[in-house]
Amino acid sequence: MPVTVSGVSSIFPRPFLELADALRHRDDQAAGAAQSRIKTAVEAVGGDIALIKAGLSMQGLPAGPTRVALDQPSPAQLEALQTALQELT
Repeated sequence: MPVTVSGVSSIFPRPFLELADALRHRDDQAAGAAQSRIKTAVEAVGGDIALIKAGLSMQGLPAGPTRVALDQPSPAQLEALQTALQELT
C-alpha cells in the first residue's frame, strides 16, 4: 500500500493521527470523522507552501520564509487558516 506524508500534517497532525488510529482499529465511524477534519485542514491550506509556513508560524514554530518567490497569503486566507487552527489543534 502506498504511503503519503502530507505537508498539511505538519500544521494539523492531530486529524492525521486520528485517521491512522481509526484505521488501525478498523473503526469506520472514527475514520470518517477524522477524514472530515482532514478535509477541513486541506481546504484551509490548499497545498500552498506560503500557507503551510504561515500555519507553522501561527503556532510558534520556526518556518522561515519561502525559498522561491510566492504570493503571500491574503488576509482572508490567513483568517481561514487561523479558524482551522482553532478548530483542529
